[in-house]
Amino acid sequence: GLDATVTFTEGTQTATGKFHYREGEKPALEIAGVSDDNIDWITHNARSILVHRTAQDFDKADGAHPLQFGESADNAPGKLIVHADEPHLSSRVVDNKVAELVRNEGNWWLTISVQKTVPADPGKYLNTDYTVAYHDKNTGELQRVDIFHDTYKHIGKVWLPSSRESISFGKDFIPRQRTLRFSDIKL
Repeated sequence: GLDATVTFTEGTQTATGKFHYREGEKPALEIAGVSDDNIDWITHNARSILVHRTAQDFDKADGAHPLQFGESADNAPGKLIVHADEPHLSSRVVDNKVAELVRNEGNWWLTISVQKTVPADPGKYLNTDYTVAYHDKNTGELQRVDIFHDTYKHIGKVWLPSSRESISFGKDFIPRQRTLRFSDIKL
């Protein structure tokens, strides 16, 4: 877990608060002058950048499912790997890195496309630039697209988030840009 100061920016609005996270607990955020919608966004994204960068045992995650190679379009980025028991869940791998994930989350099908990574510890990397497309699970209709840019700091033996920039496009095609910065990080 960690405690950190978080600074949120959207347009001309900036607010600073405290974020508290412990694995297995609900994250806590103390920040004033921010809408409930943005409090949810800050909490979700602060937790997400931590949880999704935590090393997992492959055998307990994707490796717990029978995997097989799927058919790839000629222009597809990398080799398609599908869960044999859930064919709509898949990954694409390029140069031994995950380049794309398709996942089910509630009412959504998510397609996560990684554009850029940076080296971390030997043999490991961190995703820094990626896009998430949200499709309605029933109709397949595109509902929203989020574009992310994350940065990290190497503190001690771990890589921790230093910022997340997000541009979101909903059905109205109006961009919404938000930034979250982490400082005074204490493990």
